[in-house]
Amino acid sequence: MVFEKITFCGCTTEVLSTLNRLAGKKIIVVGMETHVCVLQTVRSLLEHGYQVFVVGDAVCSRTKENYKNGLSQMMQMGSVVTNTETVFFDLLKQANTPEFRELLPLVKG
Repeated sequence: MVFEKITFCGCTTEVLSTLNRLAGKKIIVVGMETHVCVLQTVRSLLEHGYQVFVVGDAVCSRTKENYKNGLSQMMQMGSVVTNTETVFFDLLKQANTPEFRELLPLVKG
């Protein structure tokens, strides 16, 4: 799902309402400004009882220090920092599927 946002934190009333209607409690987070927008969104999701997975190679900041600081804070809060390839394979579960064959060229680069 994609939501337009104008606040630093992505957990708007609309987003939280939509998430509450869904059965899952695991959220994968990607985005810009690791140390601001991503951090505030992750903090809010954790406060609302979600298990949060931050895709470290799919978030960024203007400086390397801000990026590293943001990831460190989110890990200390209880989120799991992972990577795109791990997320792909965790979601796919097995290699003998059309979805795996479709994603494989992206993983191999």
